[in-house]
Amino acid sequence: MDNKAIQNLLLNRTKTKIIETAERLFAEKGINNVSTREIAREAGQKNHSALHYHFGDKENLLDALLDYRLTPLDNKRKFLLDEVLSVSKNPNLRELVTVLITPMAENALDPKRKNYILKIMGELLTSADWRKKYSVRSDKAPTAIKVTNMIFKILKKDLGEEIAFERLRFMAGAIMVTFAEWSISSSSPEWAEINNKPQGILENKTEINLSLRSNEDRITNLADFIIGAITYQSASKNKKTTKLRQV
Repeated sequence: MDNKAIQNLLLNRTKTKIIETAERLFAEKGINNVSTREIAREAGQKNHSALHYHFGDKENLLDALLDYRLTPLDNKRKFLLDEVLSVSKNPNLRELVTVLITPMAENALDPKRKNYILKIMGELLTSADWRKKYSVRSDKAPTAIKVTNMIFKILKKDLGEEIAFERLRFMAGAIMVTFAEWSISSSSPEWAEINNKPQGILENKTEINLSLRSNEDRITNLADFIIGAITYQSASKNKKTTKLRQV
């Protein structure tokens, strides 16, 4: 779906209502546990065929949902990358990692956002039914793919391609878990108490409360962690060649 089509989608209230209703239901019940009839009913569509008219089937609806949520994030990522590239044609790892994580990190830390999309993406990446279709979709986030490849090219110089590629997989998992935790904590006082204060974890009593730190500081700390983790010299002697998909 190109940008013009996405813009038309945003302007179409009926489509938007169906998409946002599907997003909530998919996140609450799981994609496979929600029928198109239930989505249409919850979206206030008296005519069940409205969903099929606009999207055809559930898979196309899911595709539209990903466009609806991921394209604006990737557009912001592109803006950030363009800013970095205007200063240097060879950005460093910190700049690239920051570009990669900032748009979704800001959403995850925003208490006004439901962030259902994080739960849905988690299901897409861990479900055998959906992973093959959606684990690699460069059309949904082309800038994210571009930045990932730029990071890979830096890492492979010291680590070799195979280890560098696996480090990227580890990085993606850490990012998704962190965003999910941030999102829950930002919208749930109970979870905020558990996640932001270290009771029962640290041996010594402490007044640590992560929620008092600025979002900018937390995003910077995540970037620090990622950079340290993916660049640490490997003890493995295996540096076989594994090519990352080119953009």
